[in-house]
Amino acid sequence: MDARRWPTGIKPRGKGLQVEIWRGGKRVYSKILECDPFDAAALAAAVEHREDKLARLRLGLPLRQERTDLAVFSDVAFRWLSSLQIGENQIRGYHSVLNARWMPAYASWPVNEITTADIQERLASFGVSVKTQKNYLRPLRGTLKHAGINPNPADAVEWPRAARGKTRNKRRQRYSIAERDGLLQRLEALAIKHKQLALEKPSQKTLTDAHWSEQAALYFRLMFGLGTRPGELLALTNRHYDGAFMWIEGQFVRSKYHDETKTGHSRRVYVPQALRPHLDEHPSRFDKGPIMRAYNGGPLKDTKRLNPWWKEAHTAERIPYRDPYTCRHTRAAELLSQGVGAAEGAYQLGHSVSMFMELYSEFIEEYRGEQDWSRFEIAATQTPHRTAAKKRKAR
Repeated sequence: MDARRWPTGIKPRGKGLQVEIWRGGKRVYSKILECDPFDAAALAAAVEHREDKLARLRLGLPLRQERTDLAVFSDVAFRWLSSLQIGENQIRGYHSVLNARWMPAYASWPVNEITTADIQERLASFGVSVKTQKNYLRPLRGTLKHAGINPNPADAVEWPRAARGKTRNKRRQRYSIAERDGLLQRLEALAIKHKQLALEKPSQKTLTDAHWSEQAALYFRLMFGLGTRPGELLALTNRHYDGAFMWIEGQFVRSKYHDETKTGHSRRVYVPQALRPHLDEHPSRFDKGPIMRAYNGGPLKDTKRLNPWWKEAHTAERIPYRDPYTCRHTRAAELLSQGVGAAEGAYQLGHSVSMFMELYSEFIEEYRGEQDWSRFEIAATQTPHRTAAKKRKAR
């Protein structure tokens, strides 16, 4: 059939006919009816279906009839969120995405009527990057999975190859040992320089510069040495440090303290020997207060005042600038280069093993090196060949 002769609001879509209703430039209804798009009876049924929806619209009735045997999206989403055993911050994030992005479109829809085409079109309408679209898709996928929808339409969402290439297989940046040491030495030199200036010419500027340069030197040394998330590091106090380990149990997010980590799990992080003197000699080591401090002595809630020193160190060392989060990736690479297993490395950085493997797969492969493959041999003395075992038994 010529495209110009399709009835209003009806067009072929895949292996069926798509029925649409638009009002005020917005699509208020869409459904794909599985059928032969060129079958006359199927087309008549599609027209009747659309006319029924238009009649309901004119009467002010909901376009999608409530059915007791089908759960609607809003109910399933609430049950899914209630079932999650993750950190409260992550749950709040999912709740926010569902409310802002998916509820306006699907709140009253039966979950089994949401199609991949619907999802793909809505994602494209957001006008955000592919990475952000994938983040938006996560709670929707979880809701549909919780409803038992199989196959899950969210799993079939695809992006153009050019768009996928921007986020897929993106290699994690890191610093070399020489770059790391150069940056830390430069930060230390800046702290010493400004501390001396504050002693010789005390003023508001020299005193604040002395404070922030010293905090920057300590902060980035801890970032490289512990590999924590930035918000986790800001939340550390001296009571979390026992001389050998640091207990990670909270974080600052947008300058607000939360008494749990991003994943909702506390962890005990090993403090390298080279890092301990910087913590042991900290001026406030025994007052149990925050390790990272604002100028007024309270906890440092964000890194805005530290980042300029980070950039200055890069410029002085002639090192290409990288985001401070690269320190965390550098710590992951360092652990793997020292032979630390993925499970141990994941725990130290606060990842699940699967996430650690996904993020740092290229590092794992790089540092795999020459393995002692004898560990994978069959222990012959413990699992003898069946014939040999029978002979010994006969004796």
